[in-house]
Amino acid sequence: MDWNFELTEQAALALYAKKYRQEKASGRLLRALGVITGALGVWTAVQAAQKMMRPGYFYDEFDPVGGALYVVLAAVLLALTFWAFLRSRPRAIAAGVLRRQKKLGASPLGQWRVHLDEEKLLTVRAGLQEASDPSVVQKVEQYPEGLLVYLYGGAKMLALPAPAFEGPEGMKAAAAQFERCAALAKARLYEESARQTAGEQEGRILPPCPPLPEGETQMYAAPQMLRPEEVLPAYCAANRLLNPIGKGRLALLWVLLVASVLEAAAAVATGDAALAVAMAAMAAVLALALAARSPAAQRGAIKRQVEGEQAQRLSTPGWVVLGRSGFTSTSGALCSYRPYASLNKVAQDENYIFLRFEGNMITAIPKRGFENPEQARQAFEFLRQKQAGQKSGRSGQ
Repeated sequence: MDWNFELTEQAALALYAKKYRQEKASGRLLRALGVITGALGVWTAVQAAQKMMRPGYFYDEFDPVGGALYVVLAAVLLALTFWAFLRSRPRAIAAGVLRRQKKLGASPLGQWRVHLDEEKLLTVRAGLQEASDPSVVQKVEQYPEGLLVYLYGGAKMLALPAPAFEGPEGMKAAAAQFERCAALAKARLYEESARQTAGEQEGRILPPCPPLPEGETQMYAAPQMLRPEEVLPAYCAANRLLNPIGKGRLALLWVLLVASVLEAAAAVATGDAALAVAMAAMAAVLALALAARSPAAQRGAIKRQVEGEQAQRLSTPGWVVLGRSGFTSTSGALCSYRPYASLNKVAQDENYIFLRFEGNMITAIPKRGFENPEQARQAFEFLRQKQAGQKSGRSGQ
């Protein structure tokens, strides 16, 4: 089956909004934040009013300076409340995701060609061509606005708008074809893995090094052979280096958590139940945010993403060939060429070179595949220069 279509911003927003309307976690978290900040804002506004009032029967204290500070704090909290509720709408979340994709050079907008059969899933967009085994398909979601196809354990999403199909029946047939081809490809993948485990195939055979597209010049090439037991540690290291959690943000969260706990304790001591409940709720939200950023939580999320057929695919022997304008990556039935315009970040540790592209797609290249450590160092410097060139090009636009 073949589809040729243009994914416009309006169509992408409609599809993404459907996704986030079904997955309610993001919106609920933002609305919970809005409720908490709104309660704190109202409480702060009441305190401001009390301090700004003239002494009388009910209030015997007049503190215009403290009242002004409370007014500013209440305004900030209420503005944050308004932002949280506005941002919690599915379309607003979708717009934020689309903006981040554009910033990372992974915008899905433009003219697409998609081909699918039992052996291959081929996508072509803006000079970027990727051919892969249909086993990369994780799941398919069908909406009146189109199809969302989740690839590579959810790390990438393919959006096919409704105009790409010949009516609702065509869309339904396409969804069924994606699911059928993915099931067949995964069955083949598990069968191959079972044969290797049973010892029918000794060792892992490295396929021939693939050529770069016509007009490209090869600079470096290295086998991409991850052992099954090193897939999870390698991708945990890649996530730590390519997606670091800002230390400043963590420090701010810890400061706010401690301040919230102390304020809640002080409110309990003074008998201010409303403030105690509000600060305890704020502390709970901050604790959840910190827990989600913990190394254990990050490792668990990566383990869920690379388990099953994804781990088998990542440990299939292949190659990464670096050219002057882009790089080719192969792994089993997967073969893709990506221009360096899609390269977002490069990092390394003592064992691997890591590439991040198309949003949060990651490739780990074992350094042992290079002829010597010096060649691995040169390849890393070459990739850093390409990444720096892309950053300067984007900032100059």
